[in-house]
Amino acid sequence: MNRLLIVAVVYLAIQVTLADVNSKRPECRDLVGDISNCSRFVRCFRNVRVLFTCTSGTLYSPKSKSCVDKSLVNDCDDPKERVEVSIQHDVNVTDDEYPTIEADVNALEILSEKDVASKDIAARSQKGFGCGSYCKNQGQCVIVSQTVSCECPTGYSGVQCQVAQFLISTREGCNPNPCDNGGICTEIFPNTINCTCLPGFVGSLCSYPDVTTTISPNQPCSVNPCVNGGACLNVPGGGFRCVCRTGYTGILCDISGSLRLREIEIETSLVYNSFFKDISTNPCCAVVLAPAAPNQCQPNPCQNGGTCYLRPGSFGCSCPVGFSGVCCEINLVATNPCYTNPCVNGGTCQVAGPNLFRCVCPTGYNGLRCEIRVCDPNPCLYGGICLVIGNNFQCQCPPQYTGPTCGILVPPPNPCISQPCLNGGTCTPTGPTTYVCSCTPSYYGPCCELRNYCIPNPCYNGGSCVATTTGYLCQCSFPFTGSNCEALITTPMPRPVCACVICPCPTPVVTVVNPCLPNPCQNNGGCAVQQNLARCYCPTSFTGYYCQFARKRAMSNAPCANVTCMNGGECFVNENGPQCTCPKPYYGKECEQMNRPRTCLPSPCGQNGQCIGTADGYKCLCKNDTTGVLCEQKLMPKNYRWCPIDCQPDTTCVYEGNTPKCRAL
Repeated sequence: MNRLLIVAVVYLAIQVTLADVNSKRPECRDLVGDISNCSRFVRCFRNVRVLFTCTSGTLYSPKSKSCVDKSLVNDCDDPKERVEVSIQHDVNVTDDEYPTIEADVNALEILSEKDVASKDIAARSQKGFGCGSYCKNQGQCVIVSQTVSCECPTGYSGVQCQVAQFLISTREGCNPNPCDNGGICTEIFPNTINCTCLPGFVGSLCSYPDVTTTISPNQPCSVNPCVNGGACLNVPGGGFRCVCRTGYTGILCDISGSLRLREIEIETSLVYNSFFKDISTNPCCAVVLAPAAPNQCQPNPCQNGGTCYLRPGSFGCSCPVGFSGVCCEINLVATNPCYTNPCVNGGTCQVAGPNLFRCVCPTGYNGLRCEIRVCDPNPCLYGGICLVIGNNFQCQCPPQYTGPTCGILVPPPNPCISQPCLNGGTCTPTGPTTYVCSCTPSYYGPCCELRNYCIPNPCYNGGSCVATTTGYLCQCSFPFTGSNCEALITTPMPRPVCACVICPCPTPVVTVVNPCLPNPCQNNGGCAVQQNLARCYCPTSFTGYYCQFARKRAMSNAPCANVTCMNGGECFVNENGPQCTCPKPYYGKECEQMNRPRTCLPSPCGQNGQCIGTADGYKCLCKNDTTGVLCEQKLMPKNYRWCPIDCQPDTTCVYEGNTPKCRAL
């Protein structure tokens, strides 16, 4: 009992390693093509990446995410949809690795392309394919619940079928050596052995040639597959034939011809024929071949408590349970190790050789004698669900964990990991895929990509700075001039004249200017962009379109009910009654007038506008997606994000000063 307990504990330790490792697995781009081979593509599973190869005559199309006829693919060198793939050929999985393996070339002929393209594979539906670089000892890859595991052949177990099941011996271990073809026998535990095979042979007893050894298609005998001294002959057209030595037969000369029994008409118990010798060599049976005695049951020739009875000219032995043979001389327990069925929990006993057996366990059990329940106790950490896969297990992990036993913490997606904020800006995540950039004073834009050349102000002597996409312009106050208002004018102040009806007039240089930068709203008003125009949200104590007037508490806004301000203008009440305050470039008593050129000679509309005369005066007709009085502004789409923050419901992104914030309006 103590020996079995030790064996069970050690075996369980080999099968399951519980690890709690907070490691980060590398990023995996799913359904991306291989730039070095246009017919290959990558699938990302929970524990490995798998490189699949399209079937013959097709290539992988990243756009349709499927294998299509090769005549339809012309983007094999596209670096955006295809990447360099590094394959690991000798993979040993641990909890802190995320390897890239290659499926067998014919995997998609066995496993349909739909099976590997879908993300909705049922948790318990198995999809198998060949993957010699991952599953050892001819194991098959199986996809269950978006995780790749190995389905092992008889005699192997483990995550990658890397653990050979030990054989249990009913005699003293390795004496004599039960391993074939020069295999080395090692006694792992008392009465538990393992065969280490020489190159070219596999199997629990090294009885079979290693079919995974690279063999030339035209020279199948380059590695002799015939056992027991058989000679291999190449067959014309492909294949081979084994010529066996005397005493052996079978396709690989693996059946001994000396193990047949001579038929004897006598009642007997079930005999395990593989271990019988020719009856003529059995000394106990000499009485059968000798001349008949008057009473052949005297003395009793039956051994081991057998009962003798007479037959015409002969005798027979009725053997007790556990013995067989002509004279009950065969101990079935000794010659047939499976006679008493040592496997528990419904395991099937298989004879592996003289005095050797192994247990083939039913689904859900493992161990030398099927004494271990696969999922009891649960090896999956952090609430993982243990799924029984043949004689092994697979963990269905919670979304934030992965690994063979759910021991790896998957970090949440971080949109700032790619450092999208430029020019020293600070990135702050606002969601799994969204972020906001806090820019330094000299830059602005969603990613701080635009330079604000007016910070700090380069204009001297009180000059006003106007930022452009490539620099700035200084608007100087009299009596100063120069590119930076650094020069003093000694002549009298001229009459203010500009190209527009209302001065100052915009510069006819096309720019993408955020109407809210710099913020035109006064007295701490919040600025938002509506239809490419600045819209101000004023504190309660100020009014006017740009929050430029103090609100008179003693005056009611009721008179504004009879006033209509056009073009987005707003009505306010002062000592002179209701008045309209207008957004630029509108003016007039009801904001009905729009600033326009004074004349078309010369044309002030620049390269993107045409100056024409109308009944109301001159006007610039803009083209090339421009707008403005002199076609100086780039027309942006209606859904263009002027303010970069994603605000909660019932709040709006506005600029307070030059800083974007969410405000309840």
